[in-house]
Amino acid sequence: MSIAPNAILCLHGYLQNANTMEHLCSKLSSTNNDVEFIHVDAPFTITSEEVNEFVNAFALKNGINDEESKKTLLRAWKPEVGDAKTWWKMDEYSFNYAGFEETILYLKSVLENQGPFVGILGFSQGATLASLVTSILENPDLFVTKINHPKLKFSLLFSGLKSRDQKHLKFYQNTIQSPSLHVLGNFDSTVDNSQSMDLTKCYQYPEILRFDGGHEIPDSTDALFSIQKFINENLQ
Repeated sequence: MSIAPNAILCLHGYLQNANTMEHLCSKLSSTNNDVEFIHVDAPFTITSEEVNEFVNAFALKNGINDEESKKTLLRAWKPEVGDAKTWWKMDEYSFNYAGFEETILYLKSVLENQGPFVGILGFSQGATLASLVTSILENPDLFVTKINHPKLKFSLLFSGLKSRDQKHLKFYQNTIQSPSLHVLGNFDSTVDNSQSMDLTKCYQYPEILRFDGGHEIPDSTDALFSIQKFINENLQ
């Protein structure tokens, strides 16, 4: 059973882990005493070589050439505590999400044994996964194994984007009915705002919150107030 009656399942981004996500959400959780934020690690570990490849590709995409700046990026992306994790390994050419099915089975155990959860929160890759989990809970026949957990009341999606795996198109065929808040950084250079806006179209009742920041979870007073208001409105 979950610790609090109003528990939110939190899914971290690529290269992160539960500890990283808990730190990113620290101000958000401190302003929401009525809910418990439950953070879990993704099941797959990213090797040091894969981390370096990702940082080099990101630097190339954004015109970053000097080695010192790349080292700064590496320190920013790599978790200070614990291993870098991922919810799946994506093929850059086919966009096949290897390990997706194993991740859903892993989260099935989390949902059934640590839940029930009233909502789900995802950042970046975790937001993509959150959309897929929400769809599966609303449409149980879409996944091979039934998850014994009620539909979620709401979703909080930071720097989210749709899955690019063609096999996942079925999860977006039916509009997701639970309310969603999509939080977009105006200067996000990792997930383009247009990608996040495409994800909003998969939801029946999307709300959009923009803030003057990048690929991050905002901690300004105004943003935290808006997020807290959304949570409280959907706990009913």
